[in-house]
Amino acid sequence: MRQTRDQTPPHLRAEWSQRIKNWLFDLASFQQAHRIHLFLSFQSEVQTLLWLEDFFALRKKIVVPVMGDGEERLLLAEIQNPDSPMVPNRFGILEPPQGTFKSIPPESIEFFLLPGLAFDRRGGRLGYGRGHYDRLLEGLPSHIKKAGLAFGFQIASHIPQMPGDVLMDFVITENGCITCQKD
Repeated sequence: MRQTRDQTPPHLRAEWSQRIKNWLFDLASFQQAHRIHLFLSFQSEVQTLLWLEDFFALRKKIVVPVMGDGEERLLLAEIQNPDSPMVPNRFGILEPPQGTFKSIPPESIEFFLLPGLAFDRRGGRLGYGRGHYDRLLEGLPSHIKKAGLAFGFQIASHIPQMPGDVLMDFVITENGCITCQKD
């Protein structure tokens, strides 16, 4: 999946990312949420970095993931505006600089937007193998919504589930929302 995504022309990824954002903005659950977790796109992922200004225009509070130095769990940091300073972490993913933010508890977020290598129609998610998001999301109340963002070719017929894997409430591609009957 990563290779196919990497080989997709940038102009298509940009066009599809815009369509994914449009589908997302139509979701009632998203519209009602005030505090949103937004992953900051890395390499060929859905291009969420382009959405920051739109999120702030909607008066959403934006929380982004931060990989603590040497930690195997994600921290969450609220950013104040689309121009908030960001630096690449040890994986090359942009995040606020260490020491410049107060960690936000995951229970205070109403809607999580999540990356992945592949998703299925049940909401199964294949991440990057480290389990960061599964540990972060495990045990959160069911009213907190989770949406996987992916390109259409990243939808698999079945993602095997392991104990501790967290299902998505929504999976959104450029072709629409796969599991939006829950909205």
